Amino acid sequence: MERTTRFAEVYNPLNNNSDLMLNPRMERQANESREEYRARRRSSGYLDTKAMSAMAPPTHELGFNPSPLGLWAFSMVTFLLSATNLFTPHMSNTYILPSAIMFGGLAQFIAGLLDFFSAGTFGGTVVVSYGAFWTGQGITMLQSVNYTYTYNGEPDQWAIANGLYHVGWCFYTFLLTTLSLKLKHGSLMLTFCLFFVGITILFLALSAFLKSTVCQRIAGVTGLIAAIGAWYKGAAEVLEEEEIHLPLGRFEDFVNNARERIAARRASTSAGAAEQQKESIV
Repeated sequence: MERTTRFAEVYNPLNNNSDLMLNPRMERQANESREEYRARRRSSGYLDTKAMSAMAPPTHELGFNPSPLGLWAFSMVTFLLSATNLFTPHMSNTYILPSAIMFGGLAQFIAGLLDFFSAGTFGGTVVVSYGAFWTGQGITMLQSVNYTYTYNGEPDQWAIANGLYHVGWCFYTFLLTTLSLKLKHGSLMLTFCLFFVGITILFLALSAFLKSTVCQRIAGVTGLIAAIGAWYKGAAEVLEEEEIHLPLGRFEDFVNNARERIAARRASTSAGAAEQQKESIV
C-alpha cells in the first residue's frame, strides 16, 4: 500500500516534492511545470477544457436565460397599446387587458425575478419593474375597479392623476436609461429601448394633461419603436445560445476597439519616430 501511494505521488506531474523516481519518463513528468504538462497534453490530442469552455455558448446559473421571455412579454403588450394609440386613439384599449395582466404583467414579473440570478441586479430590476407596471395598467382597465368613479366621476381629476402617474414612471425610466450607459456589460440596444420607453411614457403623460390626440399618436410611434427594439434584443439573446451573434452594440466591444486603435496609433507613432531618428543618424 505504501508503494502504491508513493507511485501515484511520483506519477502526478504536478507534484515536484517526491523523492522516488521509477524511470526517466516519470522523472520528466514529475519535474515539468503545470503549463508544460497542459501543453504536452494538448499536443498529444487531449482536449483543453478551459479553451472549450471559452468557446462554448454562454451558460446561465439557472440553466436557461429568462431575459427573452421578459423582453417579449414587454414588447407584445407595448406593441398592442402603441398600435391603438397610433391608429385608433379614440377606441377603448381594454381589449389588451388579458395580455396586460397575464403576459406583460405576470409572465414578465416572473421572468424578472429569475433574471436576478441570470442577468444581475440591473436586468432583474428592469424586468420586474415593468412587469409590475403592466400589471397596474391592466388593473386600471378593469371595470370593477372604475378609477373614474374614485375621482367622483370627474374626468379632469382622473386625467391629472393619470398624468402624474406617468410622470413618475417617466423619471424612473430615464434614471434606468442613464444607468444603462454605465453598465460594464451594457449595450446600445438596451439604452435605445429604455430611451424610447421613457419618451413613450412622457408623451402619454402629456396626452393625459393636455388631452392631446397628437401626443397620444406620438406615444404610439415611439412605443412601436421600443417594442421592435425589445423584440430584436430578445431574439439576439436566444440566438446567442446557438452561437449566432446579432449586433447589439455592446459597450465593452466599443471600449476594446478604441483601446486597440489607440495602441495601434501609438505603435505607428513610435515606429515613425524611430525611423526618423534612424534617418537623422544616417
